[in-house]
Amino acid sequence: MGLRSSRLVVFGLACLLCVSQAIAQDEVTFIEVALDEETRRADDKLRRYLGREANLMFVQERPLEYSVVIDRLADWDPDRGDFLARVTPYAFVAAEMLGAELEVFASYLSRATGSTTYHSYFVVGREQFPYGPELVNLVEHLRNLDDPASFIYHNKFSTSSYFLPALFFRSYGIYNMPERTEYHTAIHSRKLGDSSSNLVRAVARGEFELAAVWDGTKTKFEVTDSLYERYGSRVHFIQLPTVLPNDLLVGSASMDSASRARIREAIQSMGPEGIDEGDFLTWIDINRAPDTRQALADLRWLARERPAPVTVGLRTPPDEGSRVPEEYLEAARQAVRLSGTEFVNYDDDFHQHQDYVWTLESIHDGAIEFTSRIAGSAIDDQKFQISFKDTEDLTRRIGALLHSRVHRIRYVWPYRTELPTVIRDVGFSIPRDATVKVRRIDWQDAQRNLFLQDAEFDAQVGLSDFFRFELYPNFIPADEGGFGFNPMSNISYRVILVRPERERPVFRVLTVVFIALLVLTAVAAFADVAKKRALPSQSDPRLTPPSGPGGSISQS
Repeated sequence: MGLRSSRLVVFGLACLLCVSQAIAQDEVTFIEVALDEETRRADDKLRRYLGREANLMFVQERPLEYSVVIDRLADWDPDRGDFLARVTPYAFVAAEMLGAELEVFASYLSRATGSTTYHSYFVVGREQFPYGPELVNLVEHLRNLDDPASFIYHNKFSTSSYFLPALFFRSYGIYNMPERTEYHTAIHSRKLGDSSSNLVRAVARGEFELAAVWDGTKTKFEVTDSLYERYGSRVHFIQLPTVLPNDLLVGSASMDSASRARIREAIQSMGPEGIDEGDFLTWIDINRAPDTRQALADLRWLARERPAPVTVGLRTPPDEGSRVPEEYLEAARQAVRLSGTEFVNYDDDFHQHQDYVWTLESIHDGAIEFTSRIAGSAIDDQKFQISFKDTEDLTRRIGALLHSRVHRIRYVWPYRTELPTVIRDVGFSIPRDATVKVRRIDWQDAQRNLFLQDAEFDAQVGLSDFFRFELYPNFIPADEGGFGFNPMSNISYRVILVRPERERPVFRVLTVVFIALLVLTAVAAFADVAKKRALPSQSDPRLTPPSGPGGSISQS
């Protein structure tokens, strides 16, 4: 074979090898939360690195807003293939809450912190605080202001600039509302710009009183001379104690094991400055970053939706013949206490409103009728007949009803206003297009269950799965003047989750038919008895044949 032929063979084999490698490459969609240009360049380096080292072929998309990324991860169709996403920590947790099935591959090493974790910091002007304030000083300052302070943020899915501050404010009774109440402190929250750097500048200029940022922004205004002189020297940074995980590299849980192994191997092989762009030095395998795993677990725990306490008032009918002994009411109170649910016994000296009113009415010894009414709602009362052996047995049976039969109250998740969503944590489903009752609640004192409420209205269930109930139409108004619906607000939307009837329609029909047959049988039996009574009796002397001589019937 000549030299030219050998070269052609080698070239052909090389082409075949390239084609086979291209065919073997896995096509993966790369999703990223839109932040700043430095982060965009860091994402581009990461994508090209994984494409080369993990043999992945990426479908590139434009960076997306936080909320869009969350919905995209939660609603991802596996038929579209696999994805990798660089997401901020709360966006990741929020997507999980909505049902996204994700695998965490890595977290990045920060230039600002030298770690895969960071902190959040409140930003306040030095004119308000000539001294270095602590968190307790900030709370006291906000409570003593004549007019509510203004808090600015750049996105409500930002972990450091919004989510963590919102939790902090709520824990101290500080809400976004027009004016203070007897129990709550008012602030005015407002979205400003699209970066945390703009927040620092606005506070330093005295345009707003309060903001929150992360280590990267704080460091930028402390070590950059021009930024420090103009802005950083005019503000204080007050650290919040919660440790947060850096941004995460996550993938679809349906990704095959071979691809996952190649991604992890590529991450582990990345050098100490494998990215070296903006705050991103390199990426660290999540299994080799225990502090990050712990911080992520803590964030999941903080972010979970906790059912708001629901107060239960107990009573017995005024009719003496229907009243139950006090020990039965005490058994019901113990059922509430021991149920491990959101239900709490109404305390007349503490609470201001009863959410449920339960009536216990005597039927006979060892049996009561239990009526559950949701105060102020058009939902029909629920009635249950309970037979029991003793008061302890009554407590168990009422507790079982709480878990299996009684309607529940939940609130719309405040982070998703485009599609009003209830995070599901109940053991029953609600069918699509079912009607639920919704009511706007303006909290005056959440702990004491004191609130103002609007009229109840209907909404329909548009999506129902293991993680959420989505409602329509979109009844949550836009944020007008800073007092619309948002996670810092004292405004909530209460939803009554009505349990589906346990009986199927066919069984109800059969029950009606059975009862009708019983009625017909009874009517027929009654008619038969009446007919027999109407017939003359054989012992009636009027029916006795005439007798012959001697008093006997003559015989021929």
